[in-house]
Amino acid sequence: LAVPLAFAGVTNAVGAAPPAAPPCPPPVQLNVLVSAEKDALVRRLALEFEDDSRRHNPLGCKELDTLVYTGPSAEAAAAALGRGWQPGDLTAVGAEPHVWLPDSTAEVRAVQAALWQRQDVALHPRAGVAVTPVVLGVSEELSARLAELAGDFHWRDVRRPAEVDTSSGAGVAAAAALAHAELGGLDLTAPGVPRALHGITRRTTSDEPCVGDVALVGSEKAVVTTDGCRVLYPRDGALVLDHPFVEVERPKRPNPRRARIVDRFLDHLLSPSTQEEFKREGFRDVAWNVGARPGVRLDRPRTLPVEPDAAAVRSAWEAAARPRVIAVAGDGSSDANLFATAVRRLAGPRDRVIDLPLVQGVVEAGVGSGANVVVLAAAAAIPPVGFDGSGPVRVVAVGFGNGACAGSTALSAAAAAHGGPCREITTTNGSGASEGQERALDDIARAAWGGLT
Repeated sequence: LAVPLAFAGVTNAVGAAPPAAPPCPPPVQLNVLVSAEKDALVRRLALEFEDDSRRHNPLGCKELDTLVYTGPSAEAAAAALGRGWQPGDLTAVGAEPHVWLPDSTAEVRAVQAALWQRQDVALHPRAGVAVTPVVLGVSEELSARLAELAGDFHWRDVRRPAEVDTSSGAGVAAAAALAHAELGGLDLTAPGVPRALHGITRRTTSDEPCVGDVALVGSEKAVVTTDGCRVLYPRDGALVLDHPFVEVERPKRPNPRRARIVDRFLDHLLSPSTQEEFKREGFRDVAWNVGARPGVRLDRPRTLPVEPDAAAVRSAWEAAARPRVIAVAGDGSSDANLFATAVRRLAGPRDRVIDLPLVQGVVEAGVGSGANVVVLAAAAAIPPVGFDGSGPVRVVAVGFGNGACAGSTALSAAAAAHGGPCREITTTNGSGASEGQERALDDIARAAWGGLT
């Protein structure tokens, strides 16, 4: 009798025990690629979101692991996204992102253009998580001199900007603002664009911003958090960083759990408490409200209705800013000497102009001197200069007089052999001479600063 009773007691106890809780599933991995502008803040917000996931889970399970990173630069990140995030990008840039938080929608459009034929990866821009106008930061001294403008300025009046780093999305917007003012738009294909952009980049300086007359062109957030900077707003309108939230989807590898986490992460970034965090860090919230900071305009500044092509702006600006060596070989005539003086005025502090004799082998001599462009200027016919096609050099020829660039001339042959134009200047006075010279200078600037080849 004791054995059956004991058995009954054991079975009753087992039946009364609560069922075992199911084990927690592995957390979802959420990789967030973020711009340097938002890096520190998004790291903190993502950690809060990760920790808070236990509270939302009925079993108290941790639902996700987050990895927030910037990569080497926004430029490198955009290039990796445009390639579809190849295996080599894992070590060069970082883990394949599930969410991308760049500075501007302009960057997203450029990557979408690169991906348009791919079926294995797609970008889905959702909503902006913050707003930042691109403004000017100046020293107290410069601000006092501009006081009559009631704290405003025109982009074309920025004479000594700090260097603009177009490897960041904010830097692309800053470059676009300066270029737009100089060019009267953002058509970067016009013949005079390389010369105009080089004129801007040669004025930039590596000196400390907001000291003396050095101005900082950057986001409102960057300006207000830089020591010594006073904020000025452009009268002609500010470009706007809209900080989009972009889901990076792999259509052939759907993950419904991660998709739900991505939705919740966006909700977290748009929540009232998180939007207050953005304002405390110097951003504006999605309604353009700003935190209490001295010198910051509380109302919405005037905006510039421009949508820059981020890839084109970055390429053109980087080309215009590169240091170049230009060799000038003239025939000793007064026209050639005057033109050589005008060529020297094209050069910036990081460029170099050297003189070479206009003799046979001048192109090879230019290559040996490290020249990127060789300019041949002659008022009379010259003998063949000779060339062997070696070295990454472009030749621009300028002839003074009708027929100086005929196909049978040595000037024309030298230019054509090295991928450059031959330009005739047929008048020596009046507006015609000036126009011809300006076109020739545009040719030289385009050969030196008109592309990344």
